[in-house]
Amino acid sequence: PEHPLALAAANNIGKTLYDAGRFAEAEERLRGVSSLAGKAFPPNHPNASIFKLNHGRALLALHRYDEAEPLLLEAHRGLEKNVGPSHVKTRETARALAELYRMTGRTDEGAPWSKRSAAQ
Repeated sequence: PEHPLALAAANNIGKTLYDAGRFAEAEERLRGVSSLAGKAFPPNHPNASIFKLNHGRALLALHRYDEAEPLLLEAHRGLEKNVGPSHVKTRETARALAELYRMTGRTDEGAPWSKRSAAQ
């Protein structure tokens, strides 16, 4: 289960469940993927951050904001460092953070993330 290809496949299943609106099932699958990513990939590999992004988005859909926030922040840090601030996944993570802060009434904290998500 810790092989990179097995994790990628499990991530894809989790994303499919998420896209189908089956957020609780997606979160369960993506939680496992996210927790194993650090063992399967080298420290700076972007997939580890992408898996955290996907898990964070599932938590966001379940309104589990306190759990989603640290995952999304960690995913953003990793993506910004390893693929750059203008990469589509880095911007997607910034959008998720902006949404989280909007949904929790923290619009002042969300504004910079909205700007980052729009940056090219």
